[in-house]
Amino acid sequence: MKESDYFFQSTIVLYAALGLFEGDKLATQEWLKRPALALGQKPPAELLSTFVGMKLVETFIWKIENGVAA
Repeated sequence: MKESDYFFQSTIVLYAALGLFEGDKLATQEWLKRPALALGQKPPAELLSTFVGMKLVETFIWKIENGVAA
Protein backbone atom coordinates (compact mmCIF):
# COMPACT_ATOMS: atom_id res chain seq x y z
CA MET A 1 0.00 0.00 0.00
CA LYS A 2 1.08 3.53 -0.63
CA GLU A 3 1.37 6.32 1.89
CA SER A 4 -1.45 8.13 0.06
CA ASP A 5 -3.70 5.08 0.57
CA TYR A 6 -3.01 5.22 4.31
CA PHE A 7 -3.72 8.96 4.43
CA PHE A 8 -6.96 8.53 2.47
CA GLN A 9 -8.24 5.67 4.66
CA SER A 10 -7.32 7.41 7.92
CA THR A 11 -9.13 10.53 6.72
CA ILE A 12 -12.27 8.49 6.06
CA VAL A 13 -12.17 6.97 9.55
CA LEU A 14 -11.52 10.30 11.28
CA TYR A 15 -14.32 11.92 9.29
CA ALA A 16 -16.67 9.11 10.39
CA ALA A 17 -15.62 9.63 14.02
CA LEU A 18 -16.25 13.36 13.69
CA GLY A 19 -19.69 12.62 12.26
CA LEU A 20 -20.43 10.40 15.24
CA PHE A 21 -20.12 13.50 17.43
CA GLU A 22 -21.89 15.82 14.97
CA GLY A 23 -18.75 17.82 14.22
CA ASP A 24 -17.67 18.32 17.85
CA LYS A 25 -13.87 18.13 17.51
CA LEU A 26 -13.18 18.05 21.25
CA ALA A 27 -15.64 15.21 21.88
CA THR A 28 -14.16 13.30 18.94
CA GLN A 29 -10.61 13.73 20.26
CA GLU A 30 -11.66 12.53 23.71
CA TRP A 31 -13.47 9.51 22.26
CA LEU A 32 -10.43 8.57 20.18
CA LYS A 33 -8.29 8.52 23.36
CA ARG A 34 -10.74 6.54 25.53
CA PRO A 35 -10.32 2.74 25.73
CA ALA A 36 -13.26 0.85 24.25
CA LEU A 37 -14.41 -2.57 25.41
CA ALA A 38 -15.39 -3.49 21.84
CA LEU A 39 -11.82 -2.77 20.72
CA GLY A 40 -10.16 -4.92 23.35
CA GLN A 41 -9.83 -2.04 25.84
CA LYS A 42 -7.70 -0.13 23.33
CA PRO A 43 -8.44 3.46 22.43
CA PRO A 44 -9.54 3.91 18.81
CA ALA A 45 -6.58 6.23 18.13
CA GLU A 46 -4.17 3.40 18.96
CA LEU A 47 -5.62 1.29 16.16
CA LEU A 48 -5.31 3.94 13.46
CA SER A 49 -1.71 3.02 12.65
CA THR A 50 -2.71 0.02 10.48
CA PHE A 51 -5.28 -0.65 7.79
CA VAL A 52 -6.73 -3.52 9.82
CA GLY A 53 -7.04 -1.26 12.87
CA MET A 54 -8.70 1.47 10.83
CA LYS A 55 -11.24 -1.05 9.54
CA LEU A 56 -11.98 -2.16 13.13
CA VAL A 57 -12.57 1.45 14.21
CA GLU A 58 -14.69 2.15 11.14
CA THR A 59 -16.80 -0.93 11.87
CA PHE A 60 -17.12 0.08 15.52
CA ILE A 61 -18.36 3.53 14.50
CA TRP A 62 -20.89 1.93 12.14
CA LYS A 63 -22.15 -0.31 14.96
CA ILE A 64 -22.56 2.68 17.29
CA GLU A 65 -24.44 4.68 14.67
CA ASN A 66 -26.72 1.77 13.84
CA GLY A 67 -27.33 0.52 17.37
CA VAL A 68 -25.71 -2.85 16.77
CA ALA A 69 -24.58 -4.59 19.96
CA ALA A 70 -20.82 -5.12 20.01
